[in-house]
Amino acid sequence: SRVWMGSTSTDVIDYFLGRQSDAHRSALNGWCYWTLRKAGQSREQATKALEGANASAKNELLYRHGVNFNEVPTWQRRGVGLWWETYERPGYDPVPVT
Repeated sequence: SRVWMGSTSTDVIDYFLGRQSDAHRSALNGWCYWTLRKAGQSREQATKALEGANASAKNELLYRHGVNFNEVPTWQRRGVGLWWETYERPGYDPVPVT
């Protein structure tokens, strides 16, 4: 996770576009790596198999193992974003003030 503060809406949009792109690359790599590991490859073998592979080759690798990366839930491919909002909400305190 990261904490980041932008000063304009353009900063925020640019930041999230970049983060989403990073998340997609990381997710594709992770899916490929763990798919190879589950198929019996060692850490070294899985790492070497992915070395220098482009996104198309990685998608094909997953497809050969029965995974269509485009059908992986969006939050797993692109990540999630949270924001903090402060607002007042009326409430009820059942304990009487004495």
